[in-house]
Amino acid sequence: MAASACLSIWFNERYPNYPKFLLTVTSENINQVFKYGMEYIAGKKNDAGMKVLDSLQLLDGDMISPQKSVYGKHFIDLINKLPQGKVLNRGDIIDRINEEAEYDTEFKLEPIWVVLILSSLVYSGDITLTAGGKTFDATMLKELAAENTSYLIDFKHCDKPKDIPVAVLKKLFEMLDLPPGQVVNANMRDDAVVSMLEKADEYIDKALKALVFLNGDISVWGKPSLESYKVESYKDSIKGFKDFFDSLKIYNTQAKLKNFKFTKEDIEKQAAVLQQLTEIDRIKELKSKIDANTTYLSGAEVVLKDKSWVESINKIKIKNGDMFIKNLDSIDDDFVRTFNIELAELKNQYISIYMDLHKKHRLVLPLTQF
Repeated sequence: MAASACLSIWFNERYPNYPKFLLTVTSENINQVFKYGMEYIAGKKNDAGMKVLDSLQLLDGDMISPQKSVYGKHFIDLINKLPQGKVLNRGDIIDRINEEAEYDTEFKLEPIWVVLILSSLVYSGDITLTAGGKTFDATMLKELAAENTSYLIDFKHCDKPKDIPVAVLKKLFEMLDLPPGQVVNANMRDDAVVSMLEKADEYIDKALKALVFLNGDISVWGKPSLESYKVESYKDSIKGFKDFFDSLKIYNTQAKLKNFKFTKEDIEKQAAVLQQLTEIDRIKELKSKIDANTTYLSGAEVVLKDKSWVESINKIKIKNGDMFIKNLDSIDDDFVRTFNIELAELKNQYISIYMDLHKKHRLVLPLTQF
């Protein structure tokens, strides 16, 4: 016990900035403890991961916040001091003492803890990390956590992420009908991220509802509201639209916008799908406004074979049917109002004819005199 206490005092004096771990770390479990920390960074929160990250001052509550860590700030400063176009190589950070021992130059940390700290900086969007032939950024945290530990320990270098692609993000915000100034102004980008993610959820919901509609009855009074080839094409493009907005969720901090991977062409492609969704909304709205009358009349057509009335039905179908496919843009509230008046008139005619037929054919029992 005395020897252990003396060794502890000696170690603390020699390495005053070495972290005090909140869980037991041995040569047998160090790789597993590291993995727990990496899983926490990738979003799979666990108690051991929380403790190891907290030991390195990388947490604020349960949130990863390396900017508040003495270790994190040190590596951020090294990155920020790099000249334009330069990277921070492994050899700039790690000293090799002998064949078996390596430590970082500032805190005497083993390389495995240096990698965990650098991974937290990848999470925060402060750096990219190149290891095992791959460059990991804030959009690749699951891949980073799954990477072979030995490849990560032998990382090649880390670098500043690219600047935020303002022009592309402006295009995205215009498509989302959000103020582009939010993403242009650096002081408003936190709010911009919140607005973008809220809009993404709204559009994902819109896409899912459109897919449900396309997989159901899209006919208007027995006529298809979209050509069959369009239905399949719209399904594919709307699924891609949903996937696009799902993928935006990874850019949930201002720093992660630096790794935004989409182009203006990608944004324009989604804007075209938005037009398809608008078309589908118009069809759904039209159906909701006339379905009560058309459904009633469709049932009436099966029952009533009155020639004059059937001709009236067919005449209205011929006059308006093509508009549901070819001239959807010309269908406004006035059209719907007039159309529903015509349908209501046909409905009243049906009721009148049906009642007349009913009177003629009902069984009339003679009165019996008593």
